[in-house]
Amino acid sequence: MKRYLFWKHISFIALLSCTSSTYIAPSFQPKEPDKMPQTLRILTYNIQAFLTKDSTKSMDLLTAINRSDFDIVTFQELFTESLRKTYREGINKEKYPSIVDRVDITSFPECLAQDAGLFTLSRYEMLDLSSLKRPKTYVTGKSIFKVLKKEFSISLDFLSNKSVLGSLYKRNEHSFLLLFTTHTQALGSRKHKFKQFQEIGSFVKESVNSIIEQLGVSPSQLSILLTGDFNFDAYDTKMENNTHTRYEEMLFKLGSPRDLHKEFHYDKKEFTWSANKPRKRFDYIFSYDSIGSIGLNPIRIENISVTDFKSGHESISDHFALEATLTF
Repeated sequence: MKRYLFWKHISFIALLSCTSSTYIAPSFQPKEPDKMPQTLRILTYNIQAFLTKDSTKSMDLLTAINRSDFDIVTFQELFTESLRKTYREGINKEKYPSIVDRVDITSFPECLAQDAGLFTLSRYEMLDLSSLKRPKTYVTGKSIFKVLKKEFSISLDFLSNKSVLGSLYKRNEHSFLLLFTTHTQALGSRKHKFKQFQEIGSFVKESVNSIIEQLGVSPSQLSILLTGDFNFDAYDTKMENNTHTRYEEMLFKLGSPRDLHKEFHYDKKEFTWSANKPRKRFDYIFSYDSIGSIGLNPIRIENISVTDFKSGHESISDHFALEATLTF
């Protein structure tokens, strides 16, 4: 996460552009959904591409992802259309046939060409959620998303349409995964951060209820993950309202998911920001065992760790990625 002074940079925005090129990945034979193992490998990564991204770093990251064993990848900060095009063209689509590459309504100002910056890849078949009848919910391809409320700040990221994205995947005939990913506003008041967390939690709950009621998916066959850059430190132990910590308040607003990193590592600290001086964990992989009184198919954590993707000797982003191995 970098801080950008608004008036220093706004005059240069129209001049910035991203280099677009194509990486041709080796042939990959995707597995049929009913032959998928019960283990899932997932990665979430803020790639630090607020306005542009070094083309060499992008190509090195795409090469690493194409050669990886991840079943699902969620990126944050792919704001510009030229950068999304680079990643869309560089991904091995035989390996990752399900891609969500644009999450937007109308950005302000339009010259920024910025959407929510969310970009997801999956080996699994993506099911169509566009028919769900939901208020204040937008559709992008087969996925749905909700735009989070903005708050003015000195960081230019408040101009983008920060959102939470939901996609439903069929792992096999008896297992479905509802994946959410988000990137909340970097700077702003703590009150506003908690408001965005509450919006995300409400979107998760409403989406689960709609999928069960309108699509007929059995709760016992449905698992839920929420990933992304929440711009909120997992190790913030300051008290909120004299009853619980700020970290606990975040979990409550999100609907009380399990923080899989904390669950696996207990008191051991790992940091995802910043790469130059690691001191905070802003990035998370959450799992929900239930939504209200509705019990779901629980996810077990086998391993989770912080990963630094490099281009040469330099970190590709100011964030470290978070990767996990999960079982159902």
